[in-house]
Amino acid sequence: MPWKETQMIDERMHFALKSLQEGVNFSKLCAAYGISRKTG
Repeated sequence: MPWKETQMIDERMHFALKSLQEGVNFSKLCAAYGISRKTG
């Protein structure tokens, strides 16, 4: 099974859209993307 290729802009857009959803734990979302809260 090949690796899934993604573009950085796509990852940023997914992060931004998920962060706008109601009830999302921002700390956990940042951890899932491997970034700090400050960066998020």
